[in-house]
Amino acid sequence: MQVSKLVFSAFKCTALGSAGQFLAFDYRVNCNDRAYLPYAFAMLAVWPVGYPVLVLGLMVYYGVPKMAKAKQQRAALAAFFGLALAMQMQPTAIAPDAAVPFGSVHSPSTADTAGQSAALHDSGMIAAFAKAVADGVTSFEQLRIAELRYLAELNSVQLVGAPTAANLAKRLTALLKERLASGAIVLPVLGWDPTSQDAAERAACTDIGALFAAYEPKFWW
Repeated sequence: MQVSKLVFSAFKCTALGSAGQFLAFDYRVNCNDRAYLPYAFAMLAVWPVGYPVLVLGLMVYYGVPKMAKAKQQRAALAAFFGLALAMQMQPTAIAPDAAVPFGSVHSPSTADTAGQSAALHDSGMIAAFAKAVADGVTSFEQLRIAELRYLAELNSVQLVGAPTAANLAKRLTALLKERLASGAIVLPVLGWDPTSQDAAERAACTDIGALFAAYEPKFWW
């Protein structure tokens, strides 16, 4: 910011030989004359310090960091599910007498009663998870045990015994972080929606929308 640069320059002096020291940006001001310092300190408090603090305060007041984090988490969950589903839907050869794995996609040649039942289960789970993301779910802990088991098996997470919802959520969260770190999941650039179903986001866009012009959610959480 040019204004902040100008304010800080009020504390930078340059020696001009026997004439003494003068402000680097304005040789008309002698640094030995301290009359300008109160004004310089006042501007220091207003611009380099005060303005960023004001912006941060507005962001926190309107819950922007929390909303940004929620946006990122919803996008990550949706991408995680989409990747798993895409991997699962790759065509594979299934022997006629082979056991049909839970959550798999069946070809017409193997669409027996068990296959049709599993396909219906898949469709129901896909719809349930899509609805959960649309409703604002931001973590695996908010999903039901049946949905967690489906996601675990869809992602080839080995299940031993009867794992609890908390254990499944923990393992899926670790897998999500691993895929984000490896680049297997890349999140889109997220923005702010003034027509969002979230009343808090609509209010923030209306009241402090100008601050969002150069703002990306990922920088605030």
